[in-house]
This record gives sequence, structure tokens and C-alpha cells, in this order.
Amino acid sequence: MNILLSGASGFLGRHVQQYLEKDHVVIPFDISSGFDMLDEVMVRDAVRGKDLVLHFASAAVGRKNAESFPDAARIDYVGTMNFAQACAAYRVPLVYASSILVYRDWE
Repeated sequence: MNILLSGASGFLGRHVQQYLEKDHVVIPFDISSGFDMLDEVMVRDAVRGKDLVLHFASAAVGRKNAESFPDAARIDYVGTMNFAQACAAYRVPLVYASSILVYRDWE
């Protein structure tokens, strides 16, 4: 299987990639590798021809930079929509995993 993995350098992505690489071709899609999930064309090109997309990417927001939450939420929303639309267009299954940050108490 050819699997596109967004968020490959994150905690979950790193471990899932290590596990899946034993039996599958895993293509990392990550900002640290020069990929941008806000670029709709880049996402569509990456999704085309894949058997599965695992979307684990999200903007990192820590306790010290919580004021950047609105930007992170926009990045996560637009990026997820780009993957969802590309997967729908090419009929590629999409698995989405949310960030642990959704459980954070922002006050």
C-alpha cells in the first residue's frame, strides 16, 4: 500500500510511520520536509495515486504561545479541509487523528 502520512515528524506520526514502513510504502507529508497543508495544489498532488491518507498534522501551540491559538485553529481547519477535499476528489480513504491540544484547558 502507498500511504501518505501528514504530520510524520510529530509524536504520533513518527511512531505510526515506523510501524507501517515494515509492510507498506509510507510517504511523509510534513512541514519539516517542505510540505504545506495550506497549499491546496500541493496537497492534491500528494494525495493523487495513494491508497490511503493518514492525516495527523496540526499546528503546534504550547502553553507559552496560547495567544496563537486562532492561527493554529485556522491552519488545522484549512489543512484538514484540503486533505478531505483531495481525498474525496481522488476517492482515497482518509483517516484523521485529532491533536491532544483539543483537551487543553485554555484558561
